[in-house]
Amino acid sequence: MRGASIVLLSLLCGQAFAGLIFGSINVHNQPLSQHDLAVECSRDTYPGRTNDNGSYSINALETGRCTLVVQYGGDKATFDVFSERNPSRNDLTLIRENDHWVLRRR
Repeated sequence: MRGASIVLLSLLCGQAFAGLIFGSINVHNQPLSQHDLAVECSRDTYPGRTNDNGSYSINALETGRCTLVVQYGGDKATFDVFSERNPSRNDLTLIRENDHWVLRRR
């Protein structure tokens, strides 16, 4: 029983240290407002949505390298992000590049 309690505690602590991924997204020098997006990590996908100012905040319950995904104009624009103990800010812009929409850091 004690071993099971230790395992459960370590799993809960691991989730407590997972990261907040936040920032804003612009397109054509305007906020990407009220738009769905997601952070895809190795075990799960964490959905989110931008607000009227293009800002987003997603709490991924795992750490490590993840991918921020935005569906826009028929394209799947992605950007590598890192979920870690400290919050990670990613201010991005959607740009048209080689006939596809891509996310770039501002």
